[in-house]
Amino acid sequence: MVHVKVVCVGMKGVDINKLTDPLLTRHLGSSYLKNLGMSLGRAKFQFFERGKKVSELFTHMWRMHADSIVMRAMFPRYIVGANILIIIFKDTKISTFSEMNELIRITREQWGDIPIFLIADLTETRKGSRCNFDEAYLHRFYSNHKCTDLLYLSREENIDMENLFINILGIYDAMRHSCRLNVGSDMRDIF
Repeated sequence: MVHVKVVCVGMKGVDINKLTDPLLTRHLGSSYLKNLGMSLGRAKFQFFERGKKVSELFTHMWRMHADSIVMRAMFPRYIVGANILIIIFKDTKISTFSEMNELIRITREQWGDIPIFLIADLTETRKGSRCNFDEAYLHRFYSNHKCTDLLYLSREENIDMENLFINILGIYDAMRHSCRLNVGSDMRDIF
């Protein structure tokens, strides 16, 4: 079984608890802990191909608010041993991109080329429309930082955090199997 540490950061204005609580309570259940502006959950996910189990990921999800002072000071420690970074944002203000840039820079400096997923939260927009975002700048930011994928949360398109998280784990698992990722840290050493 492969251990995967996922760090999930909610930028300013994103209610990370509201978005991820259903995922944490359904899959991570009793192994759920809150401490110092962040929370941690663990769960096992299995991936099947043609009815046959091809892999099993034991996932440790760390979630935090980017706008908390504690998080900014502790982020370099929280990211230790991370295999995936997920950044959820609600607006495309320059200050938001500046903060995301800093998180990505710290992550790349410490852990190299780990998969980074950007998620635009459209759940509270009137129509859940992507045109509320400056698409050109967003895509330029995404490609300049060599992020793995740019995803959208949307009520109108019935895309929730649970579906995205399972898709992200599937992408990670496929990358791991194609030998594009170095995997192998024993997550028990981090806790």
